[in-house]
Amino acid sequence: MIIGVTADRPSLDALCEEHFGRAPYFIITHTDSGEWRAVENPSPGPCGGKVPGAIRILLDHGIEVLITGRIGGSGQEVLEAAGIRIFTVPGDLTVREALARFREGSLDPIG
Repeated sequence: MIIGVTADRPSLDALCEEHFGRAPYFIITHTDSGEWRAVENPSPGPCGGKVPGAIRILLDHGIEVLITGRIGGSGQEVLEAAGIRIFTVPGDLTVREALARFREGSLDPIG
């Protein structure tokens, strides 16, 4: 499974970013291999109803699950239509902690 987590910097020890479209980075992890990489959001900011770079990143990397603090309605609609499941996480967790909670099944789904 390929999981994307919004992050404030390019590290597994980064804090999860509170808002999807404003995330400076996405940490993309492959649960089968344990490999991960950081991808910079080319245009962090409000989505405004268009398909922003943040959504394009997820689609281009084959993300199946997004873990984020919150997401606007238009972004949520596009991701759900693409089959991406969305889970919410408190912003005081690191990416590493959020991934552990996802594996435990203790994150709440959005939508």
